[in-house]
Amino acid sequence: MEDIATDWLRRIEITRSLAKQCPHYMEVRYEELVLHPESVLERICQFIDLPYETGMHDYYLTAHQRISEHEDRLAPDGSIIASKEDRRRAQLLTSGSLTIQELIVGNRK
Repeated sequence: MEDIATDWLRRIEITRSLAKQCPHYMEVRYEELVLHPESVLERICQFIDLPYETGMHDYYLTAHQRISEHEDRLAPDGSIIASKEDRRRAQLLTSGSLTIQELIVGNRK
């Protein structure tokens, strides 16, 4: 267990060192997020230049609904299908509706 903790600490130190060179890095401590979710979320929103909305604090209440929206992004082997076009092609492949041309060339316009 000590080896794991030492490795974790080393990785954190490396990340923090590299972050000094990256203008788009923000460290969020889990403990801080749990203890002060609203202020941490407001700070995150400010960092990514988005308006804070009070509903963000309660996102976990509807997260299961959002997750179910993405079930069609999984291929039969469990891998993630990235783009909307990839998902469409996977559905068509499953139904056998793609033509040979679509298989070879794809949807290029």
